[in-house]
Formats: sequence, C-alpha cells, structure tokens
Amino acid sequence: MQLFFSEITGKDITELITSGREKLASVPSGGGVAVTAAPTSGGTVPAKEDKKNQMMQKSLQ
Repeated sequence: MQLFFSEITGKDITELITSGREKLASVPSGGGVAVTAAPTSGGTVPAKEDKKNQMMQKSLQ
C-alpha cells in the first residue's frame, strides 16, 4: 500500500482516472470469442427438439 500511495502523492485525481481508463482500454477483455456447435445431422434440427423449442417459446409469451 505504501508503494501505491507514494506513486499517487501530489497527482491530480482526474489525471489518474484518465490515465487508468486509457490503460484499461488497451487490455483485452476476452469477451469477443463466440463458440458455436456445428450441426451433426446435415444442418436440420430433429423434429422432437424443434417441437420442444416451439412449446418453450409459447410458454414464455
């Protein structure tokens, strides 16, 4: 903690916040990766699963 306070002593708080935001903006967050599963049955959804999804959507409305 002493190191932290010695580094910020005498500095303007708005400058510290601006500098911190700039540094954080350059850090990758890892939220841009999307993983999708490839369909195994030629790209179609089995009728049973499709029926399930339709029933689920109706119950949400």
